[in-house]
Amino acid sequence: MITYLHRCTLHNYHQILASKDWTCMYCGAHGGPGDGQEPGIQDTEDPRGATATCPVCMVDALVGSATGFQVRSPYLIALCCRTWFRTYGYIEDREPGTLTFRTVYVD
Repeated sequence: MITYLHRCTLHNYHQILASKDWTCMYCGAHGGPGDGQEPGIQDTEDPRGATATCPVCMVDALVGSATGFQVRSPYLIALCCRTWFRTYGYIEDREPGTLTFRTVYVD
């Protein structure tokens, strides 16, 4: 699932535009059509298609609801961010809602 979602972040501009909402798996920003936040665009000359970038952090980590996943789930966002970036990125600076990060030490 995480590998599939990671592939969905590339060459996805049309998928993001077709989604009811999208979330950046790096900073946790989210939006959708008509909210005033237009995703950026890169790789416009790539024959596989353009890639959408987050309008907040400009990272190419947007995943749209057209993938079939609950893209606003704080648990999914944290899992993707931790897996792909080895950090919680800007999520640490944002209000995570009911999500709590804890360090667990195992002997």
